[in-house]
Amino acid sequence: MASLPTQFGRYRLVQALGPGDGVFLAVGPGGECVVRRPPSERRLDPDFVSRFRRAAHLSRRLLHDGLVAVHDVGDVEGEPYLAEEFFEGHDLAELLRRCAAETWQVPVPVALHIGCVVSRTLVFLHEFDGLGLVHRKLRPAKMRVGFAGEVKLLDPTSGRAAGADGALGPALFADELPYLAPEQLAGGPVDRRADIYALGVVLWETLAGCSLLSTIEGGQAGLAHATRDQMIERIRAHQPLPPSRFNPEVRADVDVVVMRALATAPAARFATAGDFELALIPITGQAGPDAAASLLSHLFDAGRERAERAALLAQAVGGGSLAARGEPPVGSGSSWADLRGVGASALSLTSAPVRANPLGEGGPPASSRSRTTVVSRNSQWLRRFFLIFGVLLVAAIAFNIYMTRRLDAEAAAGAPQPSASAALPVPPAPAVGVAGSAATAATGRSAGESPTARPSQGAEPPAAIPPLGRPNRPAAGPAPAVVAAARPLAGSAPELPAERTRPRASGDGKKALLQAHAAFERDDFAQAILLGRAALAAGEGGAHNILGAAYFKVGRFGDAAREYAEALRLEPGNPVLAKRLEIARRAASRRAEGATP
Repeated sequence: MASLPTQFGRYRLVQALGPGDGVFLAVGPGGECVVRRPPSERRLDPDFVSRFRRAAHLSRRLLHDGLVAVHDVGDVEGEPYLAEEFFEGHDLAELLRRCAAETWQVPVPVALHIGCVVSRTLVFLHEFDGLGLVHRKLRPAKMRVGFAGEVKLLDPTSGRAAGADGALGPALFADELPYLAPEQLAGGPVDRRADIYALGVVLWETLAGCSLLSTIEGGQAGLAHATRDQMIERIRAHQPLPPSRFNPEVRADVDVVVMRALATAPAARFATAGDFELALIPITGQAGPDAAASLLSHLFDAGRERAERAALLAQAVGGGSLAARGEPPVGSGSSWADLRGVGASALSLTSAPVRANPLGEGGPPASSRSRTTVVSRNSQWLRRFFLIFGVLLVAAIAFNIYMTRRLDAEAAAGAPQPSASAALPVPPAPAVGVAGSAATAATGRSAGESPTARPSQGAEPPAAIPPLGRPNRPAAGPAPAVVAAARPLAGSAPELPAERTRPRASGDGKKALLQAHAAFERDDFAQAILLGRAALAAGEGGAHNILGAAYFKVGRFGDAAREYAEALRLEPGNPVLAKRLEIARRAASRRAEGATP
C-alpha cells in the first residue's frame, strides 16, 4: 500500500497498528480513532470482503463496556471499513512479552481481573439478539488492558454465528492454534464453549507466566519443524498441568476454575460464560483494576506514548503530501481546512465518541473561510486563557513572598504591647487543647516582659516564654502579675516531665500524620487539624508542628502558639520552631490587644 500518512475516505491513516496493513491509527471527523479495513492480500476475495462488511455493521450494534465502541461503518471505492474508538493501553500479548523480558510475573489479581471482565463480555456477545455469536479467535492479542486497569475485548465479530455455515474450520495461523478448542482443531462444529476453552488457555498462560506450547513434550522448539497436522495432534493429546505448578502464588481454588475451563470434552467445561464469570468472581477480589494499572505504569510510559502520538498526529494533519498539494480527501466532500480543524481535537488524545461535525461534512462548505475563522477564534481564546492564568499565578507567588517577608520582619522587629492601664482579660480556654497552654499563648507575654513599656524601634526583643510542659523559672525581678499570667489555668492537668508526657507513637499515628500533611498541602486546614489531633492521640508527637501551622492558617493564633511550644519542647533548640512560635505569640498578642475594650 501507499506510504503513510495517506488519505482513506474521511480518515487520514497515520500509522499501522500491529502486523499487516488492516488496522491503522487515524484522524477523522471526531478526532483520533482506529480504522480497520480488509488486509491487502484479502481485498480481492469477495467472500472475505462480504463477511468483513457484515461483521462491521454488526459490530456497530454491539455496545458494551467490555468492547471497543464502533463509531462509523462504510465503504471507500467499494472497500469496506469500520472506525472505532482509540483505547489507550496495550494488548495482553505485549503485556506478557514485557513481563517476560523483565522477569516479572503478572500478579494473580491482575490475571483474574482480566478473566472476569472478558467472561462478562462474552456473556453479552453470546446472548446478543439471539444470534448465537462466537468470537472464535480469542487470544492475548485480542484483549487490551488500559492504563487505568480497564479491559476491552477486540474484534468481537471475527467469528461467525455457531451453526450458521455448518462446521467452523480451524484458524489459518499457527499462533492461534493453542487457543482453539479440541473440537475446533478437529474441524467439527463449535459453540460458545470454544470461547470458554480459549479464555481458559489465556488465563492459564497469564497465571503460569509461560506459553502453553512450551509445556508440550519437546517445547516450542520441538514444534518448530512440525507440520500443521502434527502440531494439531500434539496439542489435542497434551494434558496441561495446573498453573500453580509454575506459579506458587496461584491458589488451589484458582486451579480448579482454570482446569475446568480447559477440559477436553465440551460438556465438562462451564456451560456458559456466565457460569465461568460466577466461578471467577469469588476468587478475583477488588484489587484487580488497581493492580493492573500499577503493572502498566511500571512497564510502559503513558505520558511518553501520548506525547509521541500527539507529535505523529500533528505531523500527519499538518504536513502530508496531499495536504501540501491542496487536494481534498478521496471520497469525501470535506476540505483540507476541515481536517486541520479536526487536528486540534485529535491532539487532545482522548477517546471521545465521534460527534457530528458542526462545521459540516457531506458536501462542500458554504465558505471555507468561516471554518478557518472558528479555528482561529479558538486559538485566540486559548492564548488569552493561558495569559490570564499566567498573570494570576505570578501575582499569587508575589503575594506569598510579600506575606512571608512581612511576617519575618514583624518577628524580628517585635510587635507593640498593651499599656499597663489596659488589663488584658484572660480568654477562655479553646474547645480542644490544653487549657493552661491556651491562656499563655493568648496573652503572648513572656516572663521577662514589662507590663508598662512598649518596645520602641531598635529596642531589645522581649524574652521568649519558656516551653510549655516545663516548670516556669522566673528571671531576676519579674513582674508578679506577668508570672501569674504564665501559670496554667485552674482545673488544668498538672504538668509532667517531658519524658512522661510524650506517648509512644503507633502505626496509626504515623498514617494520620501523613494524611494531615496531605490535607494541609491542599489547603484543607480543618481536615488537617482533625487528622493532626488523631495522630497526636495515637502518640505521634510530630503532629504538634502541623497542628500549629493549621491553627495559624485559620487564625487561631493562641492554639498555634501552644502547639508550636509543645513541638519546641520535644525538639529543643530548633530555630525554625522557635521563630514560628514567636510569630504565633505576637499574632495572638496583637489580636488580644485589639480585642481589649
